[in-house]
Amino acid sequence: MAVEPPGLSTAPPPLSLRWDLLSNCYSIDREETNMKRWQESTKGLFYAMMAFMCWGFVPLYYRFIYEVPPLEILAHRVVWTAITLGIALPIAGRTREFFAVFRQPKTLLYLLLTALLIGGNWAVFTWAVVSGHVLDTAMGYFINPLFTVVLGVVFLRERLRAAQLVAVCLAAAGVVWLVVQTGSLPWVALLLPLFFGLYGLVRKQVDVDSLNGLLVETLFLTPLALGYIVYLSANRLGNFGTESTMSLLIMLSGTITIVPLVLFASAVRRIKYTTVGFLQYIGPSITFLLGLFVFHEDFGSAQFVTYGLIWMALVVFTVDSVVHVRRHPPAG
Repeated sequence: MAVEPPGLSTAPPPLSLRWDLLSNCYSIDREETNMKRWQESTKGLFYAMMAFMCWGFVPLYYRFIYEVPPLEILAHRVVWTAITLGIALPIAGRTREFFAVFRQPKTLLYLLLTALLIGGNWAVFTWAVVSGHVLDTAMGYFINPLFTVVLGVVFLRERLRAAQLVAVCLAAAGVVWLVVQTGSLPWVALLLPLFFGLYGLVRKQVDVDSLNGLLVETLFLTPLALGYIVYLSANRLGNFGTESTMSLLIMLSGTITIVPLVLFASAVRRIKYTTVGFLQYIGPSITFLLGLFVFHEDFGSAQFVTYGLIWMALVVFTVDSVVHVRRHPPAG
């Protein structure tokens, strides 16, 4: 009868030992998964903050090209956005989705409508910043989440919760107060969220990613924009090509448009949309501070009360959104 040397037993390990080994492996896998999730969430948070900061600081870019008329800036923004995306998307291997759009007539019709809406939004924003209405643009983007809720009620027949109704009424009261005190309608602050809200509403009907969608939209606008640029050049009225620094700054309008969108798209894949909802106020907050301390725009008692009511509305709206999500978490 053979005798096994000590320590070389072929008997299976005890069940408790095998269970401990499996538990340790599971714990390691779970820790690695949690670490990856944390890393992705951290990346998403960073991308979202950078996106909203980029949008918030955009008025500074217009300060460098303040000599260029708003309509010329808009035309170049459309053309250089289309050119930049036309170069970037093939490099990223995203051309299949782009060409697929042209086989869907209904999608093209929706994108033609969103092209007009985003063009309108860009036109109002460009005119406002160049003409000294930076604070009005900040107000418009502060109001934007509330405007989106109202559009949902009007077009999608959604019902307002009590807190949402209070928030909308507070913001409306702020606007009415400003009209009464100044005698004029803050049309920039109203048109910006109107265009952007309608853009988002229509864009939801289209199953096309943001960058390919933006390329199609700018291509719809490019013939008109390019025609205007050619007209300016032919009549020696344009600023592009007259001086190298100015020309380079004008060309950067495409990159400045695209970079925040890329960051935002990367962020929403990694973090909860409620987190994005909190972070979206970074942009208009930065723009507000720029209007106040860099562009030195007027900010009297009427504007103070209006902004105070809008900020109160946003606090009510945000708290209500958080409570609602916690009580009714999304499926999956």
